[in-house]
Amino acid sequence: GQKAQQVHVIGAGLAGLSVIYNLMMSKQPFRIILHDQYEPGVGGASAAASLMHMFTPSGKVIYKGEEGLECSLRMIDFATKNAGLNDNGDDMTELVKAISVTRLCFTDKSYQSWNDGAELHPEWIEQQEIDPAEFALDDQVEKPIASFSIKKVYAVETTKYLQALWRAIQKKAHMFNCEVEYSKA
Repeated sequence: GQKAQQVHVIGAGLAGLSVIYNLMMSKQPFRIILHDQYEPGVGGASAAASLMHMFTPSGKVIYKGEEGLECSLRMIDFATKNAGLNDNGDDMTELVKAISVTRLCFTDKSYQSWNDGAELHPEWIEQQEIDPAEFALDDQVEKPIASFSIKKVYAVETTKYLQALWRAIQKKAHMFNCEVEYSKA
């Protein structure tokens, strides 16, 4: 067979594990060494905001947003199916929940941008009615002029997800002609 290329990945967070997962899925022989001060799910990435969707703050689709979201969901599926229980016996299969998120618009420009997004992607975004009672208590709070719901947002338990993805990668690497190891940096 082909000689395995050695690859060093710096960082056990979302980007680092994504690189390892994608190298592994290429089915090329790799010896991958993950370098980080902390194991996956322990360092700074474990505090990351955990909402995934394909829109910018102004309601436009992020460049390659749909493709990126699909790839992220495949990685979550891989982690969910292959991680099993962690070292503490915790179930690692409930990593993500589908939710909706409300975006408030305070300017005409913001409203127009989100309205355009809703027209282009009605399966993802819809305008909501604003309940004036929600904003009646405080005269100091700026009142929104519109409200939109992003209907498909994925809330990820980042710490659990990173631990599950790393565990799944370790369990399945040999099936993809790869070796993986962790090196405390």
